[in-house]
Amino acid sequence: MAGLPQFLISTQTDPYWEIPFFDAAGNPLSVEGRVFEAWIAPATSKSGVGEPVAPIKVLTFQDGLSLVPPTDGSGDQTVKNTFVHQVSRAFAQANFPRGELTADILEVVNGARRLLVPVRLRYDDPAAIRDFVADRAGVTFGAGRQPIVTPVAVAGQAGRRGSGFLSGEGPPSAADGEDGDYWIDTAADPRALYGPKSGGEWPAESEPITSKLTPELQALRDAAVEASAGATAGAQAVATDRQAVTADRQAVDLGATQVESARQSVVAAQAQVSQDAAASAAAREAADRAKNEALQAQAAADAQRVAAQFAAGDARQYAALIGAAALDFNFETDPSAQNDWNS
Repeated sequence: MAGLPQFLISTQTDPYWEIPFFDAAGNPLSVEGRVFEAWIAPATSKSGVGEPVAPIKVLTFQDGLSLVPPTDGSGDQTVKNTFVHQVSRAFAQANFPRGELTADILEVVNGARRLLVPVRLRYDDPAAIRDFVADRAGVTFGAGRQPIVTPVAVAGQAGRRGSGFLSGEGPPSAADGEDGDYWIDTAADPRALYGPKSGGEWPAESEPITSKLTPELQALRDAAVEASAGATAGAQAVATDRQAVTADRQAVDLGATQVESARQSVVAAQAQVSQDAAASAAAREAADRAKNEALQAQAAADAQRVAAQFAAGDARQYAALIGAAALDFNFETDPSAQNDWNS
């Protein structure tokens, strides 16, 4: 077996390393179907009471750890024999201390973890890594792969697989599946379910796979539908109320606009009334003045007429005294001296 796998990781790269497994003949050795984890932790030793070293990161098949066929394209590409480990550079720079780290591969069986392969990383600046490599002949810088050759099999324990669902056209045969499995007959209408298989035997009878609900589930479904309908009705009512409030607000705004317009009209009318009142007062004063002037003119005309009448009487009396033969009086047009007499 090869020695302890060691990988040199630069602080400038995304940490990445591979560990492939081969049998004694050099063929890829599958470790598929089992559960593994890679625990990355500082390579520190503690004396006295056993105190576990807290991991910096645990790589799993869901995060950072994968199992693939040989990455160099050699061998049987249907056999998954190579562990690929990946960590982001940002995470490594923030969490990995400089120096040696452990990255042991553990197999998880029924919740228990057992060491499968101890692995060491050296995480450091490029200058330190160049010095480290120069001291060890035969180590290829940046290779990223170190195979582990085992004569027969990989150490560790394989757990039993869980129950599964199998399918096919027609009922299952005795050779199909394992104890605990279920079988779906895809040719049946509705499809039929057999299982679980027990003692190497499948049940003789199947159960139809339908969408029929039990009374309890139907009641829950009806309640959910009713609640959903109520919620929908409530939402619609809220929307209607919101629309009504919006309409009322618009009506209030329109009313306010109309009130303001009416107020402006009243102000304008009041101003016009004031102007009309002032004009009426001025016209009344002018009429009164004209009336007074007419009365004064009438009085003057009456006085002149009376004076003319008196003058005519005096003229007749005077003419009678002096024996005048002819008199021409013009009382209506011109009672002046040159028109009083016409001899």
